[in-house]
Amino acid sequence: MVFSEKKYGRILVIGDVMLDQYILGRIDRISPEAPVPVLREKNLYAVPGGAANVAANLVALGASVKLIGMCGEDSEGQKLRTLLDQLVFEENNLSQLAKAQGAGKVDTSGLIAWKGRPTTVKTRLVSGNQQIARLDREETGEFPVFICQQIIQKAQEALEWAEVVVFSDYNKGCLEGGIFQKIAEFTQKSGKPLLVDPKQADLSFYRGASLLTPNKSELSKATSFSLETEIEIEKALALAAESSGAEILLTRSEEGMSLRKQEGDVLHFPAEKVEVADVSGAGDTVLATIAVMLARGLALEEAVKVAIDAAALAVSRHGTVQITLQSLRQKIKSYLEFGKVIEPFAPIFEQAVEAGRFCKEIREKKKRIIFTNGCFDILHLGHLRLLQKASSLGDYLIVGLNTDASVKRLKGAQRPLQNQEVRAASLAALRWVDMVVLFDENTPAALLKELAPNVIVKGGDYRPEEVVGGEDAEVFLFPLEEGYSTTSFYQKLLRDNQGQKGEL
Repeated sequence: MVFSEKKYGRILVIGDVMLDQYILGRIDRISPEAPVPVLREKNLYAVPGGAANVAANLVALGASVKLIGMCGEDSEGQKLRTLLDQLVFEENNLSQLAKAQGAGKVDTSGLIAWKGRPTTVKTRLVSGNQQIARLDREETGEFPVFICQQIIQKAQEALEWAEVVVFSDYNKGCLEGGIFQKIAEFTQKSGKPLLVDPKQADLSFYRGASLLTPNKSELSKATSFSLETEIEIEKALALAAESSGAEILLTRSEEGMSLRKQEGDVLHFPAEKVEVADVSGAGDTVLATIAVMLARGLALEEAVKVAIDAAALAVSRHGTVQITLQSLRQKIKSYLEFGKVIEPFAPIFEQAVEAGRFCKEIREKKKRIIFTNGCFDILHLGHLRLLQKASSLGDYLIVGLNTDASVKRLKGAQRPLQNQEVRAASLAALRWVDMVVLFDENTPAALLKELAPNVIVKGGDYRPEEVVGGEDAEVFLFPLEEGYSTTSFYQKLLRDNQGQKGEL
């Protein structure tokens, strides 16, 4: 589980690149033109998709990446390049020497722009945190011969530099026309690992690969086994290995992963039990993590164990996310110290300006920021339900917390019952909370100007027009949990202790 901190890995990625767009908004009515919901657009952002997302995952893990593929000679293709060029994961704390050597960067010079086919774009329409529709713009099929030749040539030139080669197949054409077979031949001669995320039903297409990483649906389609029993899974793995000549790593969601080794042994790796928020992009996380760990010198079995850790982090978060090297360091460190994962507290900020700088970085990554606030003097079920629902609306949940002085002004001299350090730590320990920020004013108006969230969440005792900052963000009001109130708890304690000596 320990891996070298001095080696980050040089990875060559070849495959179908695309742009993933998200239109975020709110549905509050049905169209009068047809029985369909009307999405009122609030925000639009884009992230690298397909093989480009694999490259982004590799960069997040500190690797130096060269990406080869084909995009359109259009604004979407240029947008994709820009997004990849701007990828930064400062939390990894890479050394200046590592950065100078390309660690944590993706080289996009291998992306071929061709005006004969548009960049593949997948646009998702999202209301709250629910995807309601997807619009795909794409053309598939084998690339022209001159494009295939350019891809093969660029891959051959990069092969000497690379330590691991990754193919990301989305069935859009980048592996066809002899591209995969020719590059696999070069890679086999070099003795370097070649990993493939397969989409072809005929796995013999991938002969020359070292490892295939199908999910259950892909393996079932390729082998015609239903995979309902362990016996069927082992038979399917054997058939896939025979067809492709590769080792097979089957990703099985909550059931973990199964690795069919070259000599025929099958190893099962249980998944970590986590609350699943979103499985989008988890396969790319697994592929990228294994590639990086192999480049760092780990054996395949150890690389799979680290990939399970990375996948657990990925599926516990909303949307397609990149798992950073730092988050893996923290997870593995807790294994070594405690024998299990001890999740770190979310960051706590006492200055709005510092929190604002953090939020600026989040916005630059096109993530959706959710904000709620309160005193949280006694953390009760009503608070927990509100925070849980709020976290489902986006990528980062920030909780604004009244300081002790602010609570006294609002609630009286006997409050708060717990000081701000305890209240902040209690919130920061919750898995739904990504940041806690203290504010000393009666309202979070000044704090909101620094944070600029996309969404503000409050309880159902507010009206939308009463929510501070609501004019600059979406407002979601969730019904209160009946019977839960810090003030009523406090008053009950006072009544129960009346007549007893001393004050509560």
